[in-house]
Amino acid sequence: MASKFTYDTNNKLFILKPGVTSLDAKTEFYSAVKYDWINDAPPGEAVPDVNLMHHRFPIESIGGQPIGGGQTISPYYNLLYGWRIRPAEENSALTIVGNIITAEGDEPFLPTLGAFNTFVTYVVSSNSITSETGGGGLTAADVWDLTNGIEPSLTPRQAMRLIAAASAGKLSGAAGPNVTIRNVGDTKDRIIATVDEDGNRTAVTTDGT
Repeated sequence: MASKFTYDTNNKLFILKPGVTSLDAKTEFYSAVKYDWINDAPPGEAVPDVNLMHHRFPIESIGGQPIGGGQTISPYYNLLYGWRIRPAEENSALTIVGNIITAEGDEPFLPTLGAFNTFVTYVVSSNSITSETGGGGLTAADVWDLTNGIEPSLTPRQAMRLIAAASAGKLSGAAGPNVTIRNVGDTKDRIIATVDEDGNRTAVTTDGT
C-alpha cells in the first residue's frame, strides 16, 4: 500500500521515493505502514520479502479521539525504536501534513546520503485540541486573512503561498550558499535561504504577499 516510500528494515528507515513532494501523516504514512505490516509487505505494494512482521510496529498513534462539541484531540504519529524517514536522493521541497514526532524527541527526518538539499515544511496543528466549526460571522476571506493566524505577522493566506512555493515552485542555487524558491506562478521570489555546506539554513527571507 505504501506508494510514497520504501522500507529499509536493517537501518530502520522509511525512504521516500524520488519525486515525492508531500506526505499526509495519517493516510499516506501511518495507515500505509499499518497496512503493509499486517500484510507483511506483499510484492508490488512495498519492498517484497523484507519480513515486516518480524519487526515491532514502528509508529505509535497518539490522540485523534473525539471529545464532543465537534472537537478531537489532535493526532500525533510517534516514530518508535529508532525508526526515521529519509528523503529521496535529490534536491527537493517536501510538505508534511500532520504531526510526526519521535520517541527520542529529535528530528524525524535524516539527511540524504548525497549532497542534496531537502526543504521540509510542516503543516501541523499547534494545539492539543482540533475544533470543527461551521457558520459564524467570518467569511472564508476573513479566515484566510486573519492576522497572526499561523505565526506572528503571518496570515493563513500568506502561509499557504509559502507552502505552495516550497512544494511546487522553481528552485535555484540548491548547491548553496544561496537558495531561491519562486512562487508557483514564477513571478516572484517567495523564499530565499542562506545555507552552509551541509544544507542547513542559517538565514531565511520569505515573501508571502
